[in-house]
Amino acid sequence: MLKKLISCTVEGKVKESFAIVKKSEDPLGNFRRSMVDMIVEKQMLEKKDLEQLLEGSKRSNKEDEVNARSGFTIKRRRLSKRCGCKASISFKFFSEAGIPGYIIQEFNEVHYHYMVESEHQQFMTLNRKLDDVHHKFILDYSKANIGPTLTFKVLKEILGGFELVRCNVGDIRNTSRDIKAYANSCDVQMVLDDMAKKKEPSDAFTYHYEVNAANQLVALFWCDGLIKRNWHMFGDIVAFDSTYNTNRYCMIFTPFTGKDNHGKSVTFAAGLVCNEKTGAFGWLFKHFVECMGVAPKMIVTDQDLGMRSAIQEVLVGTQHRWCMWHIMHKLASKVPGRLLRDEDFKKEFNACDWSDLLEPDEFEEECNGVIEHYELEDRNARTKLDYNDATAVPILATKLAFEKHAATIYTDSMFRKIQEEIVDGNDRCRVLGFSSTDMVDTYKLGDSRRNSYSVRHDKTDDSYSYDCKLFGRQGYLCCHIFFLFRNNEVKKIPEKYYDSRWMKTPLSKVVHGLFGVTVDTRSTVDDRQTVSNKGISFFYGFLRRIETDIDVLRAFVGGLEELGNEYVHYSTE
Repeated sequence: MLKKLISCTVEGKVKESFAIVKKSEDPLGNFRRSMVDMIVEKQMLEKKDLEQLLEGSKRSNKEDEVNARSGFTIKRRRLSKRCGCKASISFKFFSEAGIPGYIIQEFNEVHYHYMVESEHQQFMTLNRKLDDVHHKFILDYSKANIGPTLTFKVLKEILGGFELVRCNVGDIRNTSRDIKAYANSCDVQMVLDDMAKKKEPSDAFTYHYEVNAANQLVALFWCDGLIKRNWHMFGDIVAFDSTYNTNRYCMIFTPFTGKDNHGKSVTFAAGLVCNEKTGAFGWLFKHFVECMGVAPKMIVTDQDLGMRSAIQEVLVGTQHRWCMWHIMHKLASKVPGRLLRDEDFKKEFNACDWSDLLEPDEFEEECNGVIEHYELEDRNARTKLDYNDATAVPILATKLAFEKHAATIYTDSMFRKIQEEIVDGNDRCRVLGFSSTDMVDTYKLGDSRRNSYSVRHDKTDDSYSYDCKLFGRQGYLCCHIFFLFRNNEVKKIPEKYYDSRWMKTPLSKVVHGLFGVTVDTRSTVDDRQTVSNKGISFFYGFLRRIETDIDVLRAFVGGLEELGNEYVHYSTE
């Protein structure tokens, strides 16, 4: 039976097409052969090319390169599985009263196989759906810099199997990409909006920003209530660094940091600037002082000239010191290579630069001596620690009463250092000489490091003076004083000899005047996150207890669904 199909034109070669409808034992084979013969006869394609196209065989890389040079787009290839199934559908064209259309002429719905094996159904697009839980999970793990593969593995463990995850690694990767793409065009505005939300419920939160003529962010400064509290407690010395510039926009991250009473790093404020010029640093220092109300007593930086100029302009009364790490890091570029291998030079240089005992004038003299001798003139986690302090009792090394007193007032990390001095004073110090008057006793003491120092005890006010200067440098007493405490049967360390800088947090005193204890250091964002975490903890706790009982588990899930529907209905009213 001969049927006329829709007229068509292919480069002027074929104007009308016909097809023969007949019964066949191999309809697919007959169709392929007839199509090859017809199209080759009409010179639409070469026979070998058409057979290759119908078979779906893979083209060579060389042919891909030729197509690419010819301007054709190379599409991603997909695998095709053929199993000889007879299921089929055919349509018939008709036209009645000038209205064209198609009708189903033949339909065979019997398959010789399952459409998708049951163990493979999880990979079908229909069964791969990412809901809100997936998106929240992927977002949180992206924030923690955890990749798609590990995220998928964790989801599998939480949900109980690969088939229950309802997505694959590619879906997670694409979702993470989409999230980043969404934030790419408005990430700065998202940051500013987030800071504005934190500012609303908390007056202690402060942020400032600056944009250029093109409305691009060029500077940002922020700090919260907890950071301000840290500053007022421990902000006598500040380290300012600008070495972090690895973000997408090449903006420089500039944290203001210091040390708390445990000797651990603590943040005072943070900022982002677009360059390392005097104006950018001056803008940060200006807002830092405005936010804190007082400038730091000392600031430690690297040797950046723009930073030094900004400090001189804004932090007028602040002492500026260079970081020893940066100084030593540049040593290799400042001295000849032969001196870097000279052991005598290393000893003299370290004895000068790393000495804690030299006064400024003595340091200058020693340093100039090294330069002249070697002819260099022309060369250019505090909350946990507080908990330990409050609950743990340090192990004492002696039976001295003032050691026990030190354990009650100093943080654990600082007490260990003080305990070393107490043990040295008790076991290793010795008297090398002694003289006395009515008012002052003078001792010459030797220590375990084979050093000797003079220590004077003024009996009128029970004060001590000494040559080793450890208290002036570090804020705690040396072994020589503890040796005299033992000999003089001192029970407690006098108040004037323990610096509140290293005392336990409840005993610490602010270094920058008064700071209101009623200032809220948290925000509604923190509270919301806390409640959310508590809810997640409850959920997994309940789920773990009832997961072995399928009836209870169904009732639990049904109750959650009902509760969720009630809240959705409530929120839409």
